[in-house]
Amino acid sequence: MPNSIKNITGFVMAGGGSRRFGSKVDKALVPFRGKPLILHPAETLADFFAEVTIIAKNRPAYENLGFPVIEDAHEAQNPLVGIYTGLKFSSTPWNFFAACDMPFLSDKVIEKLMKTVVENDGGQAKIIVPKTGACLQPMAALYHRSLIDIIEEKQDEIDSLKALINHVPALEINFESDRAFINVNTREQLRNLH
Repeated sequence: MPNSIKNITGFVMAGGGSRRFGSKVDKALVPFRGKPLILHPAETLADFFAEVTIIAKNRPAYENLGFPVIEDAHEAQNPLVGIYTGLKFSSTPWNFFAACDMPFLSDKVIEKLMKTVVENDGGQAKIIVPKTGACLQPMAALYHRSLIDIIEEKQDEIDSLKALINHVPALEINFESDRAFINVNTREQLRNLH
């Protein structure tokens, strides 16, 4: 299904200051299997979406990776800022967001989430989010552009992704394995990935 979906935009969030990773270099740019960590999810999204954009605090650091880069709309460092930035930039109703540190994000995950949009435009949902066991996986999920208004109107109440998900209709899609959603927070975790 290469580059076949034009009514959905893909975004990869480069993340914040890599504090837990213990590096002066952005975690997203640390090599994993021969290329920067961020390119693993970015290239997976590029197999599906005609437009894939990186969202970063440090825009110049990402401009040589072959993807357009936009700068976070706010200084605050949390995933909600990245999602808000992407939604403001996007011209498509649905948008797939992935974290930079998810090297095993797979085609199967994207296909399963996309099926909901293709079949009924997500129904009443504003977020289509994977779930593994009791855990939601909002760092690899679909977000509707109409969320911009909700985030702006209720910014005192919605200060995190969890708050956003609790505030709007969200469709949870079950997955048996959490491997595709593994994220890297420390150098030790990166060394131990197989």
